[in-house]
Amino acid sequence: MKDQFFTPKNLAFAAVRAAKIRKVQIVADFAAGHGDLLAAAIDRWPSCQIFANDIDPLCARTLRKLKSIHSVSCCDFLDERSRKASKILKSLLNACDIVLLNPPFSGRGSAACIAESRAGRIRCSRAFAFVLTAFDYLKMGGELIAILPPSCLSSSKDARCRDLIMSMASMTVIKRFSKSTFMGCSASTVVVRFKKSDNSTAITPPNMTISPKIGSRTLTVRLIRGCIPVHRALNGLAGTKFPFVHSTEIVGQKITCCDRYVDLGSRLVSSPSVLITRVGSQKTAKCAIYLGRRKLALSDCVIALECDSIEVADKVRRRLCDNWETVAASYEGTCAPYITIEGLVRLLRSLDIIVAS
Repeated sequence: MKDQFFTPKNLAFAAVRAAKIRKVQIVADFAAGHGDLLAAAIDRWPSCQIFANDIDPLCARTLRKLKSIHSVSCCDFLDERSRKASKILKSLLNACDIVLLNPPFSGRGSAACIAESRAGRIRCSRAFAFVLTAFDYLKMGGELIAILPPSCLSSSKDARCRDLIMSMASMTVIKRFSKSTFMGCSASTVVVRFKKSDNSTAITPPNMTISPKIGSRTLTVRLIRGCIPVHRALNGLAGTKFPFVHSTEIVGQKITCCDRYVDLGSRLVSSPSVLITRVGSQKTAKCAIYLGRRKLALSDCVIALECDSIEVADKVRRRLCDNWETVAASYEGTCAPYITIEGLVRLLRSLDIIVAS
């Protein structure tokens, strides 16, 4: 089988530790591979019933040899007919306390697929198709712990599916793992916990975004993306009018002394503003407040969130830093990680920060 990268032990145990349910009776993994996630589940909940599924007959055969697994099915989890033909999967509908998933998510051109579940039929990435389909097997209040590519949390391809899932569940980003986590595969991953709400049968329209309540009022900002390449700041636009800020000037949550200036600046930024990097390092040190008197010209690697007051700017910065796992997971890309404007707007909305038009 292609696209088989089995879950490392440290990642498996991190995923299982993310579960918050105390009394667990039934645990399932619908892309079980060799059962690494289930082994971690057995270690934590030794008396629970374990169910496994995998599309690969060789994996299913390996899983059946494990005495700790109650039942094993072998079907294509993303194919509705294949799922309906499995007596084991039928018995698990709305029955699982915990679903663990490390779904296959690589593929040529990151092709989308169609997810068919009780919640609806929707086009999305392969990874999120597994997540949406697995919700049919969770009981009310059950939890789904998934190992996903960070792009699932920000890509436009998954936007409608993400909104649909958020209408049925709360979502918490647990931890981000580096590209070196999986042997033989260079892919960043993030562990995410979904908790199925008790009223999840009331589906919100897929084009509606659900923002979690975080116990504070909504903040409003103006988003300005820098547009000046560094080489132009050094050559074609060099001058004395406006301080030029690149990502290297954002250090330790502060804007360091600028030694580059430009004469021509579009999309100039006024204080108070919160500056973050659009490309590169995703660390809280790269989230800074600017309170200077002069307007700034930004490089194309920096984004500013202009605020109406210092108080609002401080709250925006603290809200971003307090939710930095979610912020970092919104960056994507196989080389230098980056965040799209669309992805940033969605991220801010999820934190009750609204971008003014």
